Amino acid sequence: MRLLYQRDENAEKAQVSTPEKVTYTEEVVIPVTRAQIRQEMVERGNELQTRVDFKVTIKLSMSIKPRKHGSKAPDTKPVYWGDMSTEYPPNVKVVRIFTSSTFTDTKYERNFWMEEAYPKIKNFCLSHGYEFQVVDMRWGVRDQATDDHKGTELCLRELEQCQKISTGPNFVSLLSHKYGYTSLPRDIAADEFEQLLTAMSPEQKNRILKWYIRDDNAVPPSYILQSISKLIPDFTSRNTEKRNGAKSEWWDENQAVQEALVSSATQVLGKEGAMKYIISITHLETQKGLLQSVSPERQCLWVKRTIEDIEEIKPSYQLSRFIECLGPDEKWRKSRQLLDNLKNKDIPSVLPSDNILSYKVPWREKGIDPDDPEHYKYLKEMTSDFADVICNRIESAIQERKESEVDSNVYEECLRHMKFCREKANAVSRDDILEKIKAYILGESTQPLVLHGPSGIGKTSIMAMAASKVKEWTDGKAALIMRFIGTTLDSSHIFPFLKSILVQLKHAQGTYAFAPEDMKGLLWELNQSLNPIQKSCPVVFMFDSLDQFDTADDARQLFWLPQKCPPNIKIIVSTIGDPIYECLPKLKGKFPEENYIEIPPLNISEADNILRTWFMNRNRTVTDEQFAYLVQSFRKQPLALYLKLAFDEARRWTSYSPVDSVKLEKTVRESILKLFDYLEQSHGKIFIAHALGYLTLAQNGLSEAELDDILSCDDDVLNDVYIYWTPPIRRLPPLLLVRLRSYLMNKQYLVERGSDGVIVFNWYHRQFVEAAQERYCSDPNTVSKLHNVLAEFFSGTWANGVKKPFIDNKGVHGEDDRRVASQPIKYGDDYNKRKLNNLPYHRIKAGHAEILKDECLFNYEFLLAKINATSLRRVHSDFDLARSVFPEDKSIAELAQVLRLSEKALVIDPFSLAGQVISRLGDGKEATSIKNQCFQSSHPFIVSNTDVMAKPGGNLKYVLTGHEATIEAISMTKDGKEVATVSYDNTLRTWDIQNGTEIKKIGGLGQRLDGVDYLDGDQAILVKSGTHLTSVTRTGDKIYTVPILSSNQKESACYCVCGPQENTFVRLFADHVSVHAAATGKPETSLDLPDKMTVSNREGTHISLFRFRPHHTHLSLYLYLRNTNILINRNSNSAVFCCLKSIDACISLVHYMYF
Repeated sequence: MRLLYQRDENAEKAQVSTPEKVTYTEEVVIPVTRAQIRQEMVERGNELQTRVDFKVTIKLSMSIKPRKHGSKAPDTKPVYWGDMSTEYPPNVKVVRIFTSSTFTDTKYERNFWMEEAYPKIKNFCLSHGYEFQVVDMRWGVRDQATDDHKGTELCLRELEQCQKISTGPNFVSLLSHKYGYTSLPRDIAADEFEQLLTAMSPEQKNRILKWYIRDDNAVPPSYILQSISKLIPDFTSRNTEKRNGAKSEWWDENQAVQEALVSSATQVLGKEGAMKYIISITHLETQKGLLQSVSPERQCLWVKRTIEDIEEIKPSYQLSRFIECLGPDEKWRKSRQLLDNLKNKDIPSVLPSDNILSYKVPWREKGIDPDDPEHYKYLKEMTSDFADVICNRIESAIQERKESEVDSNVYEECLRHMKFCREKANAVSRDDILEKIKAYILGESTQPLVLHGPSGIGKTSIMAMAASKVKEWTDGKAALIMRFIGTTLDSSHIFPFLKSILVQLKHAQGTYAFAPEDMKGLLWELNQSLNPIQKSCPVVFMFDSLDQFDTADDARQLFWLPQKCPPNIKIIVSTIGDPIYECLPKLKGKFPEENYIEIPPLNISEADNILRTWFMNRNRTVTDEQFAYLVQSFRKQPLALYLKLAFDEARRWTSYSPVDSVKLEKTVRESILKLFDYLEQSHGKIFIAHALGYLTLAQNGLSEAELDDILSCDDDVLNDVYIYWTPPIRRLPPLLLVRLRSYLMNKQYLVERGSDGVIVFNWYHRQFVEAAQERYCSDPNTVSKLHNVLAEFFSGTWANGVKKPFIDNKGVHGEDDRRVASQPIKYGDDYNKRKLNNLPYHRIKAGHAEILKDECLFNYEFLLAKINATSLRRVHSDFDLARSVFPEDKSIAELAQVLRLSEKALVIDPFSLAGQVISRLGDGKEATSIKNQCFQSSHPFIVSNTDVMAKPGGNLKYVLTGHEATIEAISMTKDGKEVATVSYDNTLRTWDIQNGTEIKKIGGLGQRLDGVDYLDGDQAILVKSGTHLTSVTRTGDKIYTVPILSSNQKESACYCVCGPQENTFVRLFADHVSVHAAATGKPETSLDLPDKMTVSNREGTHISLFRFRPHHTHLSLYLYLRNTNILINRNSNSAVFCCLKSIDACISLVHYMYF
């Protein structure tokens, strides 16, 4: 990067004698970094502006690649402009392949793929920054899905999702000789169903009406296939014998119903119309995934295995597992005919030969037998070919995507928030609030608008709806920059949040997307970018859920939020009202009452409109009685979150649902617990309990890959899900977690956010956290067990080929490599922050003190890495948590104090850790261990040959570090537990001196802070800057500001806090004294100072005051105040200008000030 300007030395000399402007011809290059640009520009500009016309040109790289002529890249302007009306492509980096096959004949092919091909493809994808997922619906589908006939629906929905989000291939077929199972349709349109009834015999009609019931809650009305267990209760029995008998009974019923549907459909709808009742699930998958693919040559692959002469082999049960050969001849011949058409006509007509991998193998007694050398060779070759072809297709797709996508993190960040906004903006009927927001946007206000209310009231939905209407309200003139805080990596932490909105703003303005890499420069640049915005091109900023900011860097202190903007800039924010989250009290200290909109509960009319819209969007309705019950339930719990949960339950109601089954819970908590019941029924109780338990106990959420690995090490879960097929690798079936995450995220109960540089998902709403804690994390033994599994994952206990022992669901002992991610302290040059931040936490929570000390607290490399990667404060937090759980462990307490004593040195140079530990730590088993590790450190360190450093147990307890400049003043609370400090780094910090930790960092109080006092019974803190005295609460909320300067702006005052509860402060000027109430800052009295003045108190004590106007004089103030009692002593050299009598108490404070 270069900073360019032009000058002419002769012209500069000439400028001294002539006022005329000079043109420069010589080019001078000043090398600068991004962080230096602003300072360099200002300094050079200020130096020359009085002599010359100074022009600076900056050459910067754009944050996105320039759009070439004919490029496939989308137009980025609508995204940066926040245009919600534009459709955008998915921006996830994932390869998701749907594997289509019949179940019984492809077992070994799928096993080999699981063991050899998928790991290779996964690693290939990871090397390109992509996630790899496999959808195999023949593995991990539970009996509940069969009972409710959701198998086909699940298959097609997952296939559609693969087509929607996958980069490159998304469908792989293993279609061979078996046509597969034909399932009954789960629902049939009422008009068509009633037509089919006309062609059925009375017996067929009775049977089919037993299984299908009309549901008028479907739009349009449909006949719904009833669950198997409703009519055959033993289908879900735990008794194996009863369950097998029920399955046999269902098979007979299924066959009879299917025959009735096929025969009547053929008569009524004709052969073409009847095909929907005839074709198999595999045929349906092939139609949708391959024949109807928009680009089969890029997206589809067929691994075509031919077993030689299989049709000539004598029918048998074993043969029927590979080809239809048993039962009525007409039926299996029809299946073979349909398969032949599919394989030899339909597929070749759309799929290029390069996308067909063909193999021929002979029949063996077991069909396909990996113990047979020829079959084994085929399986190995086929697996290798499959992996190579898929990787090639993926590589081509990634390259094509690179050429057509916008390479910008901020662009993707904008897309994520726009997608979230669309999901949340549906059916929010809060017209009165929206009108107020509209009036604010179109009005002349120069301060932010604040929406606030309790948890679950619907703030986010209102913000989303308002965002979706900005274009309409402003006639398309306004740019919209919105962030739903906490929903993404860059919106969870203040620096990347501010950086992303600055870059988006610059792109919307059409300027260079330059963002400084330091907070001070970033705030300056953002402020500068707001000033030149034209009134004809307004900008609306919308920031939802300020309370969701990470507490690091004081984001919730809102120091970054402008207090005043030009009229064409509008800022709308929302936050929870609970003071514990800090934001609302902080906002009320900044802005007047008219800037707030408190979100009231939804009224019945609004709820009615929202529900009707939701039902319409999902092609559902409810009966009048059901709707009345739904509204009545909401009336008792008028929260937006309750309405959403109630709707999700009600959309499953049918018009024939028994009255006792139409039930809503009374509260949000009970509704969430009922949702958990449904998830357990659909996905399995053990799987849900453990998956949601891990998610809830994790510090800041888990990534999908992490949770997949963690569950793959949980044998209780694996034994529960291995129902139909025990895979070659003992891991969680790939689809289970994908389905659960998809369901919860589609409902917006889970959200993606950032943690330690990784995208993790976690509960979006606190109500879900609390409900999950109650349901899955209330038993101490269970919690300890779950923490232990999490700790083992982050420690890498079962990584790198280490086999984990298990007992399967048949009682057989074994061990297997779970193929989980390794957990080194560093990946190359990057620290593994997920391990550094999570391992100590889970070891502590699991109660493993000795392992904790060995892996973390007394592990030199771990401590050094965590200090470097995060902060010393994070390490202190680990020790504090460990000491609270293991209070009797003296070794932990001793090393904790060593780190406190060493804080200043470690903040300056983390690599001094070895020298500090060796010099300060005593003897003992753990102490000796970590000292030996220090001596083996590859980093140089200095150790004195004599004891020169303070050790634990001495007078020095802590060194409080954090300020980045000289500490100018300090004050302590009356109870001696907290101190406040101010520094020329322009921050006020409070400290807990019992454990040496920083409590609060408060900025935005002015420049050159050099005075601090607790006042008003320690409820507030008074801070002096160069021009003002500012009072703030102990949480940092501003109470009032009083100027230091006199009314003529020429004289500064000295001040003193005084009184029995520090409930008064005094400003002393050369000619008068001003007394103020500490609680409000308002003046209570003012005393002029003549040459001599006497003030009397109630007891008649006299105070004589002599007026004196020295210059460059040190002032010492001694003040005693009770009601109006004032004592002032002003010293100059050796002269005393104050006389006092009978004073029984006095508070002294020395201020050095020149005037």
